[in-house]
Parts: sequence; structure tokens; C-alpha cells
Amino acid sequence: MTRHNEWLSNLDSSNKTNIRHVEYSKNLTVEGTCDNFIKRKDGKTVLIKNVQYMLGMKCNFMSIGQLVEIGFLVTINGNYLQFFSL
Repeated sequence: MTRHNEWLSNLDSSNKTNIRHVEYSKNLTVEGTCDNFIKRKDGKTVLIKNVQYMLGMKCNFMSIGQLVEIGFLVTINGNYLQFFSL
């Protein structure tokens, strides 16, 4: 989920919906879904599909399950989350 539409490609605004977000204690509107690319340290890009575009978010959220599905190794240590491309 992100509020930065400039990071997104092929935004499909027909997928609007509302979700209840626990941290914000309110409903947020998903303005659409799209694909997003992550640039790795080696310069290659990885496609993440069905990223939700939401206004009103204070930060971006990544789905750990979605990262693992596309081949990332995810580690959580204390307050740090790291993900590595395999």
C-alpha cells in the first residue's frame, strides 16, 4: 500500500474499495491497484503486482507474504525488517 501515485504504473482506478486500517483507526479508501517496481542493489528491477494506492496514508506498507512469493528472503530482527532478493 502506498500514497505515492508517482511510484506506480498502470493504475486501475476501477478497483476502488474501503478498508479498515487498525493503526489509523478509521476506514481508508483504496483508489485503485497497479504494479510497482523495486530496484535492487544490482540495478535489476522486480515487479510487485496489485499494489493498493491509498490516499491518507502516513507511510508505505509491504506485504511480507507477497515479497516471499516473488522470491525475497525476509528477516525480522527487533525493530528491523530486511528483505533480500534471492
